[in-house]
Amino acid sequence: MGPVETLPARFGLAFALLVLAACEGPIDTGRGDGSVVPRDGGAGEGGGVDAIAGDAGPPPIECTLPAADYGMARQRLDVPTDSPDRMRFMVPDVPPPDAVRVAMLAFESYDADHPGEEGLIWVNANGPYDVPADATWDLLPGTGEIDVTGATVAGDNLVEIGPGTLVPGTYFEIGNLVIRVIAAVAVCPASSI
Repeated sequence: MGPVETLPARFGLAFALLVLAACEGPIDTGRGDGSVVPRDGGAGEGGGVDAIAGDAGPPPIECTLPAADYGMARQRLDVPTDSPDRMRFMVPDVPPPDAVRVAMLAFESYDADHPGEEGLIWVNANGPYDVPADATWDLLPGTGEIDVTGATVAGDNLVEIGPGTLVPGTYFEIGNLVIRVIAAVAVCPASSI
């Protein structure tokens, strides 16, 4: 019959599934998220071994989606603490939430030097998130990154950045804003960089 290593190749997928069905315990779906399905096929529930093959979809890939004004001059916010003014960035072509595994908002900043009080960020009205800041960025460039998983929507995503709690007001700049996603899509949108 030959070495054990040749059994799956020689007998095919049906044999491998038969061997798996004879073992006890659930089957790991291989998605890396700890999900399992029952070995009995989940009779009547659409689960089990058949759900693994029919539910695979494309493997997650990373896509970087720039704001419409990416590569242009940074936007500036220079307002009193209680100002309703906001910087606004539109990020198009974000995949649907059910495909997005991780979403990170990233940008370049200037003079974001007051941690915890510089400014606040909303993504599609979700938030607020603190503007990443560092005391060493006084009158210097910096970079910020925020986990916004669960805040994105399919298509256009509105990112608004307003003043924080710093008294008497806020001054900083933001530019080259992107949303980086790890998403189960076949290809990244055409706008991806």
